[in-house]
Amino acid sequence: MRPFLPRWIPLLSIAFVLGSTACSSDSGEDAPADTGVVATDSGAAPEPDAGVVDAGVETGGMDASATDAAPVDAGLADAGAADTGEPTGDAGLETSCDDDFFPSNACGGSVVGTTWRVVDACGDEGDDSLSAIRDTCFNQTGDPTAFEATITSVVSSTGTFAMGVSAATDWEMDIEDELTVTLTVQDSCLSGLSLACESDFEDFLTGTYPDATCALQAAGCVCSLTANAVESDASGSDFDVAATQFSLTGVNLRTFDYCVDRGVLRFRDVAGGRTYVLVED
Repeated sequence: MRPFLPRWIPLLSIAFVLGSTACSSDSGEDAPADTGVVATDSGAAPEPDAGVVDAGVETGGMDASATDAAPVDAGLADAGAADTGEPTGDAGLETSCDDDFFPSNACGGSVVGTTWRVVDACGDEGDDSLSAIRDTCFNQTGDPTAFEATITSVVSSTGTFAMGVSAATDWEMDIEDELTVTLTVQDSCLSGLSLACESDFEDFLTGTYPDATCALQAAGCVCSLTANAVESDASGSDFDVAATQFSLTGVNLRTFDYCVDRGVLRFRDVAGGRTYVLVED
């Protein structure tokens, strides 16, 4: 015989089971669904706006990198030898003077149509302004070595030279040198002129060369002085250029060996004398 249960007890049990099931369904499934979507909205989606694409390489190395400020912009191409090198002036040119400028050094080159300016001279030839004394000594002794004048140094050399500038066949040469000269005069010359070395002859020289001094030595009467020598102050209407020489026609025909090398002209009279160094004026 089954125990007797009140009729309301089974109904209460069913209601309790149903109530328990409904409660666990609402708090289990609804919460993850609501909060999961929110996480998706605030998660990876903002990264494309604040990530590498906006603030990365495009505003970094490409704008301020070595491509803009590297040596390509401030290097040798703008401020180097190509801009401040030889063509700009005397300081960039090789203008040394060689005492031994001989025909073998002549190279020719483009010399016509340019006015050239003297920047240096050298040589060991005597000063032509002393030719009167030389002639006097030679007339007294008949010995060409009785009077010798040697250039110790060229203090300065100034002037210009041009061919085919003012007119197609005209030339002009106006060159003057300041020279330190050593004179050696033999006693045979001075005695024939009745001149004593350290008094009479020195006094004679100082009339033209104020700084002249003389001393009697074993080699003879040796004097030193500064002379202004005119190489040429002339012009003409005819010249000729052939290979490595040019000739100037005037009172006297003069021929020079010459070489134009990297903007520098060097020339020397084939008869001897000083070598001159010139640049474009």
